[in-house]
Amino acid sequence: MAIPSSVAGAVPPPNTATWTTNFHGWNAGNFGWGSDTVQNILWRLENGELAGVHPKVIVLLAGTNNLKPDDTGDRAEAKIAEVTAGIRAILNSVQRQAPAATVILTGVLPRNSPGEDLTLMPTIRRLNARLAGFADGQRIRYLDLDDRLADRDGKLLAGEVGRPSLDERYFEAQTHQPITKFDVAALFWQASWRKTVL
Repeated sequence: MAIPSSVAGAVPPPNTATWTTNFHGWNAGNFGWGSDTVQNILWRLENGELAGVHPKVIVLLAGTNNLKPDDTGDRAEAKIAEVTAGIRAILNSVQRQAPAATVILTGVLPRNSPGEDLTLMPTIRRLNARLAGFADGQRIRYLDLDDRLADRDGKLLAGEVGRPSLDERYFEAQTHQPITKFDVAALFWQASWRKTVL
């Protein structure tokens, strides 16, 4: 079961093909919606989204849609606290409703697409450092894709800036199609799922 933010929420094209390629036959469900905030996810979880569902693994990617371009400097700490508390509440809800599930908590992905600069990256990295603290190595595992998607300064390595990472270049060579952030995340989610379930 995946609870992703808008990078994979509702799996709009072209991400539908990525979902099918990576998770077809795994009995995996995508419970994400575009523009999801941590509050949206928590509301759905507390209002029946997990009813009758007994997942072995839950991949959670949340928080990016709570962050606005001006959540930097003095505003950053309040936003980091808000998102951290929201994700903690989501984890509590998931663990209460699906106690046998292992949660793969994915850090907020780097953001600086065209029109954005790097000013939000320190906020994202501070937030991710707090999220990493939720991992216990057993029921909650933390997955940070920052170094797979961005350079040391936080500049995206994805196709948006014309410099795909080594992983992306490898996968593009294998699939003969452009790779997105969702493709890279899906590949690492799949590897994490395999380690957890097999």
